[in-house]
Amino acid sequence: MFKGGGLFRPDRGWQGWSQALIYLAIYIICLGISLWNLLQFELVIFWAANGALLAACLQLGRRYSVMMLLVCTSLNLGSSLMLNGPYASSWIEPGLNLLQVLVAMVLTRRLCGARMAMHHPRRILTFAFGAALPAVLLTTLISIAIRAMSGGLDWQTLAFMWRHIFLMEYLGLFIMTPCLLLWSQKDLSKLPLKRWIEGLLLLGCLCSVVIWVFLRSDPSPFVIILPLMVMAYRLPPPWVGAGLIAMAFISGVMTLYGLGPVANRNFSAVPELEWASDLMHQMPLYYALILVMMAVALPISALITDRERMLVRAARHSRKAREQSRVVRDAVEAKSRFLALVSHEMRTPLNSIQGFTSVLRRRQDLPQDVHYQLEAVAASGDALVVLIDDLLEETKGDDRLSLASYDLQQVVRLTVAEDSAHAVAKGLGVRLDLEPLEGVIALCDGRRIRAALHQIMSNAVKFSQTGEITLSAQLDAGWLILRVHDQGQGIGADFVPRLFDLFAQEDTTIARQHSGVGIGLLAARRHARVMGGDVVLVSTSHLGSVFELKVRVEVQVAPQAEVNTSGADQAHRILVVDDHELNRSVLRMMMSGEAYQVEEADAGQSALSLAARSNFDLILMDLRMPGMDGFEASRQIRKTSRGEDGLVIIAVTADSGTDLADRLTEAGIDALLSKPFSRDQLLDCLKAHLAPSSRATSPNESGQALVG
Repeated sequence: MFKGGGLFRPDRGWQGWSQALIYLAIYIICLGISLWNLLQFELVIFWAANGALLAACLQLGRRYSVMMLLVCTSLNLGSSLMLNGPYASSWIEPGLNLLQVLVAMVLTRRLCGARMAMHHPRRILTFAFGAALPAVLLTTLISIAIRAMSGGLDWQTLAFMWRHIFLMEYLGLFIMTPCLLLWSQKDLSKLPLKRWIEGLLLLGCLCSVVIWVFLRSDPSPFVIILPLMVMAYRLPPPWVGAGLIAMAFISGVMTLYGLGPVANRNFSAVPELEWASDLMHQMPLYYALILVMMAVALPISALITDRERMLVRAARHSRKAREQSRVVRDAVEAKSRFLALVSHEMRTPLNSIQGFTSVLRRRQDLPQDVHYQLEAVAASGDALVVLIDDLLEETKGDDRLSLASYDLQQVVRLTVAEDSAHAVAKGLGVRLDLEPLEGVIALCDGRRIRAALHQIMSNAVKFSQTGEITLSAQLDAGWLILRVHDQGQGIGADFVPRLFDLFAQEDTTIARQHSGVGIGLLAARRHARVMGGDVVLVSTSHLGSVFELKVRVEVQVAPQAEVNTSGADQAHRILVVDDHELNRSVLRMMMSGEAYQVEEADAGQSALSLAARSNFDLILMDLRMPGMDGFEASRQIRKTSRGEDGLVIIAVTADSGTDLADRLTEAGIDALLSKPFSRDQLLDCLKAHLAPSSRATSPNESGQALVG
């Protein structure tokens, strides 16, 4: 049923008048053929007029459907009065035909939906058994009941008459309505000319085979199935429906004239049915033949068409999926480019701030209050570095490790700097035992270590009111173990099982006294588990709690003695390559006072020329430069003979990205010093790569970056 519960389709103005005229012409033709059969042979082989009227009412709008019902019923009534005269029986048959159409229309609307799309085999079967069969069964039983009440007919005669009327009317509905609906719902203007030519040729072939079969003296009716199957496999259902209608009319007319397989079949005579003609006795065989053809050809055509439609839809969806995948891929690439740009633009000025602050802190001629202010600037800068790293790295995905070479002690110190400041502000003591990490460079995910440790330290400061917070570190067979011991009030035994649950807080009192929503420990555990470790509660009591962060790391450089670089005879030659004078000044001032001979180049081409003329031990190479960038300059330097003799190239950049390590390795760059960095980090990096033993075991062999 349609919205609003209407029996008819909603009106679309007077747009459908041409379709209404076509349906009216089809109804008149079907009614005329039936009347001709009745007058010429005293037998109607099948009643197709009801099928045409039902298709019209299902397809047309409300006003045209009502007009069709009125006009067609009037034509039916007029023909009945013309044949039978002004008797009551002349009104019964047109009334039953109208009832049959209305009942079938209601059931079709209910079971087949608003569009009545007969392209699907399920819709065809639903119409055949759920709509046409009950409607015809109802009206034929009423018709026979009226004849029985009139008297004078035995039960065998009534049963014989009911069988003939039922098959005659059911065949008309089953053939005409689905086929006409298929043609009305098909946009014929969009069919290519080749399909029209193929359809007409196969339709002509089917009609020729039907005529040939019914003209033979000993025909085989199932030969007709061959062209029907070809039509079913090659053509859409509307063409198959047209072929079935043509086959039904041709075979019906030839059967009435005594031709074909039906006329040659014998039947058992029943004395009570001697009044019926031989053809009436033979008609069930004809009906069975037509129904078999219909039941085989139309569903197969619908199945094949539905499969083709599904393939076209699948191809369209696959094409859309590929387009969406391309859009997503482009978005991810744009995001990566955006992150690289943001990282570079934020880290570059921050590197200058941190660099000059580091240089100023070394001056002894500044007042004490200025040193205090510089320490505050440096601490704030360190905290900002951690914040930028966390914000930028967090956008790379929650389940991906970003492995690089980190100074573990620096990672821990930078992480706890802000939390230590908060602890001191609360009057708490902070004690760090990081001696096992001194000078250790390890392959790990520094961002996740910082994120997890920050959550644990933040909780320790938050829930401690007095006493001291202790952070101890340990390296054990590839494991980095960090223990945080606070002197808070402890954790209740009933809350321990829910400690790492999302939004878990011990009680409302704690929730009122302390900020937070209960996601810190869960986030810390998530980061730790991605790194192959975990966060656990070691112990808790009224004297405080101990949390342990344990993660996998790969130690690359163990603690070693400092290399003595004092003395002019041991000075190393270093080339600083950067297109910004401010960045070159920061690096030169950071290395002042050390045994390094520093030269500068403001472009990649200049660096290539200097490297070709002079022997350098190490090059600090900026990656983003106009003209020849740092990647190309490094590749060109590696191609020279001087570039093969132990030269170390370290990229000094604010760039980031998941493919950066691969690009550095491909360009022949040994390591990465990520901006911003302190003077100590720079000097540690230089000592690690300029030491005589570092050339064979330096971290760059794994293709990873050395990050301060």
